[in-house]
Amino acid sequence: MSSIRRESAATLGLAATFLLASLSGCASKPVGYADADHLEPVNRTVYSFNSFIDKVMLKPLAMGYDDLMPAPVQTGVSNVYSNLLEPTNGINNLLQGKPRSAGNSVGRFAINSTLGVLGIFDVAGNADFYQGSAPQGLRRQEEDFGQTLATWGVPAGPYIILPLLGPSTLRDAFSLGVDSATNPMFYIEKQGAKDKLLALRIIDLRDSLLPLDDTMQRAQDPYVFLRSAFRQNREFQIWDGNPPMDQDLYDEEFD
Repeated sequence: MSSIRRESAATLGLAATFLLASLSGCASKPVGYADADHLEPVNRTVYSFNSFIDKVMLKPLAMGYDDLMPAPVQTGVSNVYSNLLEPTNGINNLLQGKPRSAGNSVGRFAINSTLGVLGIFDVAGNADFYQGSAPQGLRRQEEDFGQTLATWGVPAGPYIILPLLGPSTLRDAFSLGVDSATNPMFYIEKQGAKDKLLALRIIDLRDSLLPLDDTMQRAQDPYVFLRSAFRQNREFQIWDGNPPMDQDLYDEEFD
């Protein structure tokens, strides 16, 4: 498997970011989803393709992984990949003007990369480690460059389904390359090792979504259900768990 995110993607994403920013200007709060799904015919085609790939390859691999790997091993794998995202979290927290959260991410990465054995164990999130000084431990605060662009006032742009990668927006799609450049895995020199780690990450992610399969299958229109869930979850992330009511979004999805 060839790596999905390469240096050229990071360069393109960064260039596109500044182009979008120059066109949109500045805003005081994140920008929501102002338009409908204008690309729906194309999106549904890509969604069907992704569903086919998932049915014949990704889901069977994830189910086999879930059956063969003990739960502690699965947790350790997920922890390692989450730890690799902490530099990205820290940089984006800083870019969003949240220095305390940035320090939290840096602390998590330092502690878990060392005492947590390369992130296998989430020592930083264990309150007992701090002996009362951090009652809840250092909680993971996930941030990406798409969220950073939103806080800078860059519009979400059209909703799009990316081949293999799934739901996104134009803004978030352009941010993928920037975020990949802040992930330590990006700097692994051996392409074969990088590809294997990426493949395991994809299987790990698909495994985490297995419990949601029944919900998707029960939906009257899985495509609309996924679009609605993505948009609402994205607003939740951008607003740090306290999004304002976007009446246009809810009217569009539930009328």
